[in-house]
Amino acid sequence: MAEIQSILNNPAEVHGIAKVIFDSFDTDHSGNIERSELKEALGMISKDCGTPPPDDEMVNELIEALDEDQDGKLNLEEFKVMVEELLKALC
Repeated sequence: MAEIQSILNNPAEVHGIAKVIFDSFDTDHSGNIERSELKEALGMISKDCGTPPPDDEMVNELIEALDEDQDGKLNLEEFKVMVEELLKALC
């Protein structure tokens, strides 16, 4: 827990972690994570965790909540918000 808090206290480290994850989700290397990429990535994570994959509604709600410029996809800065929230939830 203290290690995660240390990461959260270092914006450069949070950015680096978010960038690595973002790049792995951005399979077409467009610089954005589209709905289909997010759904596929979350589906793989769900499978590893033994939970049901996300449905379209869940993916749409997640994008709507994070998509500041409302272009229907996530850029790195928008995605970083999700990573920060996940790290906070782990503390």
